[in-house]
Amino acid sequence: VTASHVVTETEGAEDELTNTVTAIYATGVTGITSVTATDTHTVQLVHPDIQIIKDADVTTAKVGQTVTYTISVTNTGDWALENLAVNDSLMGDITSAFGFETSLAAGATKTAVLPYIVQAEDVNAEMKLINTADVYANPVGLPNDITDEDSAEVTITMNYDTAWAYNADYSLENWDLVKSNNWGWTNKLPAEEGTFEFDLIMGAGGNIPSSGTIVGSVTAVVTADPQNIGAFCVSVTYDLDAGYEMDGLPHIWIGSTPLPTKNNKMTDSPGQFPYDGTETICNVIPDKDGFLYVAFHSVIEY
Repeated sequence: VTASHVVTETEGAEDELTNTVTAIYATGVTGITSVTATDTHTVQLVHPDIQIIKDADVTTAKVGQTVTYTISVTNTGDWALENLAVNDSLMGDITSAFGFETSLAAGATKTAVLPYIVQAEDVNAEMKLINTADVYANPVGLPNDITDEDSAEVTITMNYDTAWAYNADYSLENWDLVKSNNWGWTNKLPAEEGTFEFDLIMGAGGNIPSSGTIVGSVTAVVTADPQNIGAFCVSVTYDLDAGYEMDGLPHIWIGSTPLPTKNNKMTDSPGQFPYDGTETICNVIPDKDGFLYVAFHSVIEY
């Protein structure tokens, strides 16, 4: 007779599983009702187990910053493990980083140190970068699946930087117009109906467009003012690339001078730009040379 038995959780907590079988034979003989025989067999039980621990080298990070993760896999059982695999929710299959051999002996640990650059796509409403690593293995010679997981949490903090609308065909450097050390541009447009496109460039210190980052686009639409002959209406809209947000509303100047004036002097202070793009500005009179001016400033969060 062949029979099978699945070791229960309670039984598995022991080091041995002892099984006793007793055979009873009813003899039918007067005075000897039965005879019995007993045998016992003991199986040594193994306790395969595994642990993965994941830590980050920082608790906060910004987009573009490198977070270094240290991930350790330990055989915490009393039996060697094989077929090890480690997957990471951000970095995918990272098994090769651990240098596992054919098996991982009981008590042995393998560690991987992996860098990850925080992406704009990682930003979420909770501002948390939660990264989970899972480990899978089998005890050598046994079919059991042994697993564990651990997570590391990093708080994402935001960067802030200034951005201005720029088009090489129209842009003038603000510091050529006012006494200022601040970078930025205003834009000199022909007083005619049309649509004018600009790059929204962040962090272009020195007024060098190539030193900055294009984070979106700005569009100015100029139409004739139906209520005022010789005047124009100007509307300004913007579109930001993925991963960038505007901190508040933009600061916009639209007028017949390159920049607004304060105390009879032009200023490039965005706080003096009176518009925010929520409405069309009409009765804009061109300057004597037939030009209109549009400046667009914003603070970008990323």
